[in-house]
Amino acid sequence: MSPEHLFIQSHTHNGRIGVLVEFGLEFSITAKCNAFSRLSKDLAMHIAASNPENLVALLEQPFVKNTFITVAQWLSEASAELKDNIIITRFVRWVHEPVKAGPPPDDQPAVAVRMKLVR
Repeated sequence: MSPEHLFIQSHTHNGRIGVLVEFGLEFSITAKCNAFSRLSKDLAMHIAASNPENLVALLEQPFVKNTFITVAQWLSEASAELKDNIIITRFVRWVHEPVKAGPPPDDQPAVAVRMKLVR
């Protein structure tokens, strides 16, 4: 069953790592719950800290706040608690790559800060 509602959570770590996580929810009211707000922020922080290669790898990782369970188990428990089928539809993680002195290469536009997309 595909999610009816999408919710995006962001997180930055020391201005060096940025994360966006998209969640799929059955009910829009879930996104307004404090428990879901904590869950989404915790997961975005987990991605920033653990750098999973892909969605499958993320779900198999031990959850950083409780290493006795995987992210998938933690998400399943949260889904049961919030009475919604919460899924992670996709995520992206960026890492700041310092700009080298000098002009940008000819094939790249000039930017103040370059971000390197990591998986």
